[in-house]
Amino acid sequence: MQSTSVVIPTCNRASLLADSLKSVFAQTVQPDEVILIDDGSTDNTPDVAARYPQVRYVRTENQGKSAAINLAMTLMTGTRLWVVDDDDIACPDALQKLGAALDANPSAGFSYGRHDRFTDPANGGERVWQDTGYWRECHPRDFLIATMEDMFTHQSGMLFQKTLLDATGPFDTGLKRSVDYDYILRAARISTSAACPAIVFHQRQHDGDRGSGANKFPASELVRRWIQHDQIIFKRIYETWALDEFLPRGESVVGAPSKRQALIQRGAIMARKKLWDHAMRDFANAALLMDLDLTQAERAIARRGSQSKYGIQELLDDHVIGQGLRDVAGLSRNGAELIGELATGFRWRIRDELTSGHPRKASRLLQLYITLTSSAFHNSRPTDSPWYPDDLLTEPHKSPGK
Repeated sequence: MQSTSVVIPTCNRASLLADSLKSVFAQTVQPDEVILIDDGSTDNTPDVAARYPQVRYVRTENQGKSAAINLAMTLMTGTRLWVVDDDDIACPDALQKLGAALDANPSAGFSYGRHDRFTDPANGGERVWQDTGYWRECHPRDFLIATMEDMFTHQSGMLFQKTLLDATGPFDTGLKRSVDYDYILRAARISTSAACPAIVFHQRQHDGDRGSGANKFPASELVRRWIQHDQIIFKRIYETWALDEFLPRGESVVGAPSKRQALIQRGAIMARKKLWDHAMRDFANAALLMDLDLTQAERAIARRGSQSKYGIQELLDDHVIGQGLRDVAGLSRNGAELIGELATGFRWRIRDELTSGHPRKASRLLQLYITLTSSAFHNSRPTDSPWYPDDLLTEPHKSPGK
């Protein structure tokens, strides 16, 4: 029989924690245990915990969220784990729906659902509800690639099988941000998923400090730190994951067509993480691999390469990146097509900048779009480019995730 352990890691969030705990105990299907890991709070978190005698309260010295969850995983008695953030609010039927998704897909290692967002006005008025967070409809075989492109599910909306946790291993205590993103990628690498398209939790948006202990920082720094830590994760992925892991689950790199798609996919992912040097190497290899038009799938992948949720301001600020893209376009007809599709992804950004009252930025993006889609760069073969490949990539080793 399945049983569920809920884990709530917390640090100095007493003012928000009560809402989270209340939502967990309001579930239509009650969890079998709730473990609250107090990561060295200096506020009245112990008092909040004391209101819920059914909570297993564990206090530790401040070591960070990853260490708190790792400890909880050694203490849990359930066969499934639900990690709920201390500033989020679970929907009443969240556990019921996430559990049902797993029950319907017994081979899946985790289920995941949607979320919406809200803010609490400073004057104590009614909550302001925002639109739903980013969501990607995808087949289980595409979940890993879709998540590499952009994280669209979060811990508060996920239910893990304990067997998958054991196989995935502990959270990375070396990461201070993006720890959940890293874990989801590692878990999805070795397991299939079960989607639950319903909203299962409400994500609180607030301006309070992030981090814990000596690592606290203001909310205004959040995006920059997310980018920084995402890059740490994806540099490691680029260096250690096999190329065939950038194809849909169950497919492998067995020849030039599949290798080209995998290169374009990995390059697009790296571009979205602003790792343009990595992206350019893959785009250059792909441009020289086959003298055949890009497939419809490859064109769609390339367009997504310029659609990072963090924007593409670096393409306007750093001429070296723009020159590198022009160099790739000059390697071959396929290179020009690839970079042209990447630039096509600018179009919605141009419209958005215009409607947002930023005509100058829209104009700069339009100029870059015209430059990158120009046929003037076809077959100029800039062999002195730092991204010009000396040798095409060799066949990858067998992926552990396939």
